[in-house]
Amino acid sequence: MIIAILLAILVKKSYIGFIDADNYFPGSVWEYVKCYAAGFSLAKSPYSMVRILWHYKPKVSAGMFFRKLGRVSEITNKHMNSLISFNTGFETEIIRTGNAGEHAMSLRLAELLPYATGYAVETQELVSIFEGFGGVLPLAQTTVAKHGVEIFQFETRNPHLHEDRGTTQHVENDMLLPSLSTIYHSPLCDKTTKENIINELASRGILKKKEKPLRPRVYKAPKEVNLKKFQELMPENLTPYLALAEEKRL
Repeated sequence: MIIAILLAILVKKSYIGFIDADNYFPGSVWEYVKCYAAGFSLAKSPYSMVRILWHYKPKVSAGMFFRKLGRVSEITNKHMNSLISFNTGFETEIIRTGNAGEHAMSLRLAELLPYATGYAVETQELVSIFEGFGGVLPLAQTTVAKHGVEIFQFETRNPHLHEDRGTTQHVENDMLLPSLSTIYHSPLCDKTTKENIINELASRGILKKKEKPLRPRVYKAPKEVNLKKFQELMPENLTPYLALAEEKRL
């Protein structure tokens, strides 16, 4: 994702979108693109993000079961909403896309956000926005605060049937732990939410009782990358692509 953002910056694009490669519904990609376009058309701020909530996430067992939310997403959303509720004073369930792999951003926003590794990345995007531009902590960019950051969540019509990634243990250990760790280590996270996260992970056998999750690795924002050095280090086979992209832009 970070490399894709850097490439988009090099060829001076305005938006970037991401789509999971293991989706087996051919109509989904076209729908995602339309959702992205709709969100950016609605946006009044140059700093905007569109996140996809799947209408259904089917599972195949004895038959087909059309589940509304993924197991990890449901848990991440709960704790993310707890963090927001504490900081605003209003109980909310507004976050529905804590682990949205399908999402898009304006490049002006994408280049400002720090990104976590692995399955923490989508959760960290939201946390970074709340921390940097939410107004509770010192503002990371006063220009962004002037315009505001707009986050759109679109529910699709197509279901999201993707590759079976293995056992419950894989899902929880590889996905849930880093996602909740991102929330836990945010300076916005209150004591109650921290305790609930630890209890959640301990109850699932991911952590020992009262053990604290490790902080995920977070990279600096793409805007801080030396683009000239990055371009020099790129494989030779990417150079013609960049030249072609620049030609089409002109």
